[in-house]
Amino acid sequence: MTSPIAAQSTIAIEAQATQVATQSTSAQQAATTYFLSQLGGNEEEVFYETDAITTLAQDTGRVVDAFSASAARTTDAFIADSIANLSGKRYRAIGLRKTVGIAGELGVRQGVTTAGVIGRAADTYRYQQSLLDKQFIADVAAGAPTPTELATPLSMAVERVRRGTQLNVALASRNQAVATMAGAADAGLIDGYRRVLHAELSHEGSCGLCVAASTAIYKAHHLMPLHPGCHCVPVPVTLKHDLAGMINARDLGRFYSDAGGTSAEKLRETRYKVDEHGEIGPVLRPHGDPIRTEQQARRDTNRPRAKTPEQALRTLRNKRDALARAYGQASRGQTDPAWRARLDGINQRLARIETQIVKLEARR
Repeated sequence: MTSPIAAQSTIAIEAQATQVATQSTSAQQAATTYFLSQLGGNEEEVFYETDAITTLAQDTGRVVDAFSASAARTTDAFIADSIANLSGKRYRAIGLRKTVGIAGELGVRQGVTTAGVIGRAADTYRYQQSLLDKQFIADVAAGAPTPTELATPLSMAVERVRRGTQLNVALASRNQAVATMAGAADAGLIDGYRRVLHAELSHEGSCGLCVAASTAIYKAHHLMPLHPGCHCVPVPVTLKHDLAGMINARDLGRFYSDAGGTSAEKLRETRYKVDEHGEIGPVLRPHGDPIRTEQQARRDTNRPRAKTPEQALRTLRNKRDALARAYGQASRGQTDPAWRARLDGINQRLARIETQIVKLEARR
């Protein structure tokens, strides 16, 4: 029979996980909404102008940092209460702590500011736009009966902002948890922590990486390994009281069933590795998956030198000419609705490129 203290703790853990998840969802909505509102339909002008994307990334980054700080405070209070409940001694929340790196308000990533994370949306936009341009030219050359459908550059850029925001909030919560637990571990009040799964917060349940990793108890001073989209929560444990393990066992049995084709036992067998990610610290990953190194993180932060006006003009003119040739070839006698829609889009694209060329020529 579950004790009143255990029942109370279970309720608190579930409430905390839901609150952090809600804060994460709100942060993603707020960040993407603000990001889109500041673009004002002029995404090409913003994403191809260094000063414009820098300002937008900084402003959006402040929105993300505010939500990250809120999630960290929630985690701080929850961890302190959990420690007090386990030890039977008063344990106060410690307040916000910067626990990783030197960048940003909370320092959630090593050597990369929140603005730097958001600014990567411009890279995604430009890359996706280049794919669309190349695909159009290839479809025309191949005489494709219908144009190949690809995601829009703007949708990909917004998704990059959303994912970056979700991970930043998760990192802020994780980093704060370790900072709050450290003092308790030093005082002998806890022996470590276990990751508590929250399958109900994910559309497909907890992944095999998290299920397998939930069988371990981590030292209190060690950051919990994460992965993108992770909903796990670190919960303090002692050698005598492992409420987190009880919750995991209960939830896995309740959420997964062999009849549904996914068993908790099978997920526990997932082979995983903890790697030190150069930017976000310890991460869970399957064996054989590549990992982002610290050198890669620095390389992305120290962006390559911008093109000179002459180089930029040459690139734009070459792109315009290639698209114009393909446009002329595809538009002759074309009546297919899908192709007509694609050609309308290319016509608008050519007009935007021409505008960029005129602006650059005016600066010479």
